Amino acid sequence: MLFDISPNITPWNGMEDALGCYLDSLRAVRGLPARLALPGHRRPGTLAPRVDALLEHHARRLDELTAILRARPGSTAYEAAAHMTWNIRSRSWDDFPLAQKWFAVGECIAHLDHLRRQGRLQREQQDGVWHAWAL
Repeated sequence: MLFDISPNITPWNGMEDALGCYLDSLRAVRGLPARLALPGHRRPGTLAPRVDALLEHHARRLDELTAILRARPGSTAYEAAAHMTWNIRSRSWDDFPLAQKWFAVGECIAHLDHLRRQGRLQREQQDGVWHAWAL
């Protein structure tokens, strides 16, 4: 756990809901009696408030993605990611560095997977590409 940036959560082979696993892990850590966390790099911090902030961050992300899918039904992960809020110094999605787009689309896919597991979206494959609709 880092205290000044949020980790990039992306799908992993064999894991249906990487974001769900991450959120479960945060909740488990939240219940530990530790107050101070000493990460492997960057600065230390107070555990419970950071866990709460990360849980809230992902709840907002899931709501944002649901709103995007309502406004743009049938979006691909790439299309949805282009409309999400990112903390990157670029004027627009088109100006994002390619590596940042890769991370953003991966994180969007993890959030789409989680929404699907929650029953909040439907997806359909068309010509080998997944499209999503908010329910």
